[in-house]
Amino acid sequence: MTILDKYLSREIFRYFFMVLVLVVAIYLAVDFFEKIDNFMEAGLPFSRAIDFFFAFHPVCSVSDHSGRGVAVGTHQFRYDE
Repeated sequence: MTILDKYLSREIFRYFFMVLVLVVAIYLAVDFFEKIDNFMEAGLPFSRAIDFFFAFHPVCSVSDHSGRGVAVGTHQFRYDE
């Protein structure tokens, strides 16, 4: 692997993970505010709702949004030169 390949890989992965974290954070925030009413109406404590989001969402969020992370990350890298 040449120096240029290492540099390009590092830059692409950096943008990929930044975009992936941002998209997952937005997804979790929107989903949280959609479902918090259901948890409150059921009389569950807030800690139980947080447990639900940490247990269920990380796996589905990353698998759902990794394609978007690649698309936006490589687009940003291409025009950042």
